[in-house]
Amino acid sequence: MIVKTGRLIISPCSMLLSRKRVRRKERCHNAQLSGSEKYYKYCYSYKNMKQEPHHIFVYGSLRSGFHHPAYEYISRYFLFEGNAKIKGVLFDMGTYPAAMPATGEHYIIGELYSIKKAEEFSWAMGQLDDYEGVDAEEEESVLFKRELANVYTGENKNIKAWVYWYNGDTTGKPVIASGDVLDYFYKKNNNPAV
Repeated sequence: MIVKTGRLIISPCSMLLSRKRVRRKERCHNAQLSGSEKYYKYCYSYKNMKQEPHHIFVYGSLRSGFHHPAYEYISRYFLFEGNAKIKGVLFDMGTYPAAMPATGEHYIIGELYSIKKAEEFSWAMGQLDDYEGVDAEEEESVLFKRELANVYTGENKNIKAWVYWYNGDTTGKPVIASGDVLDYFYKKNNNPAV
């Protein structure tokens, strides 16, 4: 069942994300009242996003060339700024790529976006956090973590943007040496020996 309300389309998936958001707000409120260390996890990052840069760097299924349904969401709330890169290493986890921060001259190729309407940034990022598994339920493990990082654009400008880093173990997983997941999966699908 899909329900249209104004410019929002509510599907069973978005209703699930909304329920997760309500539970997160409840955990935030309870953690704040108890003085728990979980306050930072549940509350701090959302309350401070208004003061932070309104850019996001994407390298996987959220990229325009991936043709994933999640890109429709990105293009609805975010404006494409251009191709960019970030220091890090990409791994092939089988069904998705995993980025890990790195030093040196290892780069991940992706795209830089900025929010179209600043007042929607916290909400839009919260939805992406749910999609990326940043705020897992207590019985789930946190798949990705979102952090600010330096992103390099084509003009070699350095811009702060949010990026989703993998929060798991990459031991034994193939490295995507090019740093470009689109190129890697294209070659892998057209040449099974890759």
